[in-house]
Formats: sequence, C-alpha cells, structure tokens
Amino acid sequence: MVDCARPRFFVAAKPFFLLHFVAILLNLTLFLHPTSALWLSLDTWIFRALNSSIVDHPLQQIFWALGNIRTTDLFGSLLLISAFVVYILEATGEERRRRVAQLLYTIIWFEVSIFCCKQLATPLFEGNGLARHGPTVVLPDCFMISQVIPWTKVKDASYFCYPADHAAVVFQWCTFLWFFAGWKRGLFLFVASTLFILPRLISGGHWPSDLLVGSSSIVMVTMAWATCTAIYPLVLGRLSSFVNFIAARIWYGKENS
Repeated sequence: MVDCARPRFFVAAKPFFLLHFVAILLNLTLFLHPTSALWLSLDTWIFRALNSSIVDHPLQQIFWALGNIRTTDLFGSLLLISAFVVYILEATGEERRRRVAQLLYTIIWFEVSIFCCKQLATPLFEGNGLARHGPTVVLPDCFMISQVIPWTKVKDASYFCYPADHAAVVFQWCTFLWFFAGWKRGLFLFVASTLFILPRLISGGHWPSDLLVGSSSIVMVTMAWATCTAIYPLVLGRLSSFVNFIAARIWYGKENS
C-alpha cells in the first residue's frame, strides 16, 4: 500500500505553540496595564541597584566600561564559538560530522535572529509607538560611566533599547548548545556569558526587561521554528550531507596526495 500521508509540518506542535504563547504573553504584560507598572518597578529597582554599586569604585567603573565596548564583544563571541568547538572535538567520526552540522545550523539561525531583531522587531516597536528609552534617559540622577571614563565608547544611553539584540543572540546560542549538547553545558555557557551581558545593564543601555522579555521572546520564537517544525530535520539533514561530502573530499584528497 502506498503511503499517501502528507508530510508533517510540525515536529513538535505543542512546544511550538506554547513558545509563541509565552512570548506573546510576556510582551503583553510588559506593555499593558496593570502589569506594565510592575515591570517598571522591577526594572527601576534592579537598575538602581546595579548602577549605584559602582559609583564609589573607580576600578569597577573601568572594568564595566571596558566590558561595554565593541572589542569586548569579540571575546564574548569567541567564548560562544569555543564552547561549541569543544563539544565538536569531544566526538569522532560520524558523530563529529553531525555536530559540525549542528554548529552550521546554529549559525544560520544566529543570522536569522539578528535579522529579526534589526529588520523586524525593532522597526515594529518603533513604528507603533512602543519604542522604549533606556533607564538613563528616563530616570534622574543616574551614574553615567561615559562622563567619568570618556575615553571609551560606552553604551550608557539608548532611545531604542527594546528588544536587546545583543542579549538575544547570546541567549539563543546558549539555548542551541543546551538543545544539542545537554542542559549542563548550556547552563554553564549561559552563566559564563552573563559577564558580557551585565555591562549594558549596569551602564543603563538596557532595562532588565529588555532582556527578560524582549530577548527571551525572540529566542523562544526562533527556537520554536528552528526545533519544532520540519525545517529542523530537513535543513539539518542537508547540512549533514554537505559536511559528509566535504569530509569525504578532504579524505580522498589526502589519500591521493
């Protein structure tokens, strides 16, 4: 008997819809009353605690200022990539090639996430009057790192701080590693990556909810499409075939050299 069943779009339908539901719900709580007031209170309390903690500590000011520049982001990227490379090198043979394909798949969705943040989410919020100003723009008497350490290009003020695209890509990379390599490795990378996320919270470039709601929402929607739909086995299968092809060509070249 010929199987005429249609290909399934969802690999996991319930998680797909649940992730979208949670992402939408989080954003509604942030922008609609009365929960928006609760978020503002929490945001203000956390920012004041972080920002005021470095007022009388010049060395901490320098440390977090340096952590807030673009060059430091390169070290954060190196940490994220290194964690995946270690995961790949722990395996051999077919399993190693499969993990290389997983890395390529993660990179593809990394680019998709950046595109969604820059070209979709940010213009959507700005165009509908939902653009958020950062805490140093809204709140009085904030400690401005850029005023005491002017020789660094510190992001301590923002008129379009939602969502936090920098944190979104970090969260997403950690989540993919969690998905592929297990929760222990993903959780460790997430904790280690907080060092590269905190500078923008301490300086006032972002509210905590920009990360907790904005970045997390982007990651949830991205992971829903990347792991719960037929895109996942289809694209990962093609990437695995590509990696196997390249590996075979390299091995063939070595044998004939």
